[in-house]
Amino acid sequence: AFGHLSAEVARRRAGGGDALRCLIVGTQPGGDWAREAGLRCVASVDEADLLLGFGVLGEGDPRPGAPAPAPDIAVRRLLRTAARSGLPLILTNADTSVRIAGALHLGIGALAPLYQSLGGTVRIYGKPGADMFAAALDAVGVADPGHVVMIGDTLATDIAGARDVGIVTVLVTGAGSHADELHVGVGGTFCAEALARLARRARVMPHHVMEAMQW
Repeated sequence: AFGHLSAEVARRRAGGGDALRCLIVGTQPGGDWAREAGLRCVASVDEADLLLGFGVLGEGDPRPGAPAPAPDIAVRRLLRTAARSGLPLILTNADTSVRIAGALHLGIGALAPLYQSLGGTVRIYGKPGADMFAAALDAVGVADPGHVVMIGDTLATDIAGARDVGIVTVLVTGAGSHADELHVGVGGTFCAEALARLARRARVMPHHVMEAMQW
């Protein structure tokens, strides 16, 4: 997303055009790179050329088994106004929910179907898209995906995307997106049957699992 938006900014500048203006939706600690990409950040839909979605929205729910969060009224109103104005929505993550420090947050990816239902145009970067993995392999100078391991916590994005391009996968079970569903054994132990059910639903199975990212 950074590369493509930076290139668009460069094209506009080369043609003598105005700055590309974005309205940021969501938060991602350490990830607000819009200004570094040359975008001009604005505060309202009326000023923007596009919406740029980062990370997560709102407060997380720390309750075990918390229901999947949904966009609130303010976000829906913002998206409706932006769709009427014909602004594209650029999302840097496809996750619809994200667990951070034990709390379940609404992921920016949840906005995609809502915005499309309002008639808006959506471009999603990130996993499980193959271009995300291709960019990562290029960044580290590895041509053969068979020499890489993907460690992630979400079947639909981390594991599915990596498997599609031939990367070996490891699902972290004790934290992240599926922790509550997978650790339902006595004393919160990992349950292989729960993983099998989840994998059937997601239509993807990791090559390996580990409870925590530690060694």
